[in-house]
Amino acid sequence: MQVNHPEFGIVEVTPNVRARRFIFRFDPDGKMKVTAPARFKESELLKAIDSLRPKLLELRTKRKVVKLIDENFIIEEPDFRMALRLGNVPRMQARMSKGTLDVVYPDDTDFTRDDVQQWLVYVIEEALRHQAKLVLPARLMDFAHKLNLKVDAIKIHKTHGRWGSCSSKRHINLSLYLILLPRHLQDYVMLHELTHLIHMDHSPQFWAQLDAFCGCNSQALRQEMAKYDTSVFFRRRD
Repeated sequence: MQVNHPEFGIVEVTPNVRARRFIFRFDPDGKMKVTAPARFKESELLKAIDSLRPKLLELRTKRKVVKLIDENFIIEEPDFRMALRLGNVPRMQARMSKGTLDVVYPDDTDFTRDDVQQWLVYVIEEALRHQAKLVLPARLMDFAHKLNLKVDAIKIHKTHGRWGSCSSKRHINLSLYLILLPRHLQDYVMLHELTHLIHMDHSPQFWAQLDAFCGCNSQALRQEMAKYDTSVFFRRRD
């Protein structure tokens, strides 16, 4: 059977008379599959998913098939662009300017080598961190000012499995990968974390407040977020 979750999408559920609890796993495409007790209730499954959300997001990210970063790799997003190009250089070089990462590689580059892939991932993530620090805190503070909310600190982290978090000290953490989302989804994540300054849980009151901040569109935005995870930057030209 299938259950539709607003963040994880279609969840394939297999009841098993021997199962005493929900067992979660993901296939290489990131689709959630669950082994469930034979007489489970859908409401129980949805509650279990929400309670385990950070761990499940991290597990889904780890199960994603990481594609090779090679000459066909490209990122084209409103706040960050990146591509590789062949050049007359002795070794790979990278330069970041105005939200664009330019990586030049020599003609003898072997993209299948682990050290090459590790260097490319490091360069991309550091460029994302730089751009995220330039763009995201200012936009979040603009939202906070308009909503009359007080934020004491904003930090950009390399977090897998979650886009952001908010502490009781009014500190908001944002994932550096957030810069790769469409801007309206960046806004949704930031408004989500700002809502935690009012409600630190995911109670009905929290969702109602978030919906008000999002122009009564939070459910649709949450469903759209299910299409993305923190491995989103692994995209390729067709």
